[in-house]
Amino acid sequence: MLILCALFSAATLAISINFVLQARRWVAGHAIALGRVVAAPSALDDDIRLPRVTIRFQIPDGSTCELVHEPQILGRAYHVGDAVPVHFDPHHPVEDAGVATFAAVFGGPTIGITLGLCGLAGSLAFGIGAHLYPGLAGP
Repeated sequence: MLILCALFSAATLAISINFVLQARRWVAGHAIALGRVVAAPSALDDDIRLPRVTIRFQIPDGSTCELVHEPQILGRAYHVGDAVPVHFDPHHPVEDAGVATFAAVFGGPTIGITLGLCGLAGSLAFGIGAHLYPGLAGP
């Protein structure tokens, strides 16, 4: 069981590090613009999801683009007129744009790395404890 826990934690850690590297490449290949929230519902929809906000931003060639963003459950609340940083692909600004917050880009991988490290530390501590105190590991 200890080996399975360590393997699962190591796999979680490796996958999360891969996601961090992909997120860094995504950010490095994108431009950033300051957008403005132009539409933000004042109440939750009938379903469980958070309300979507519409963000308008301008790309270097002068064109205006809009991004529909669904905030994260622990993310900030957006109001009409709020300034929001937007990452976008200069070649495909409408299809590949996103709000440029740490949580949006690196939130998932950060949680995965934390869980992976905690799992490895727990497996290591349990393994050392079972080796030093064999009676605690059970029959």
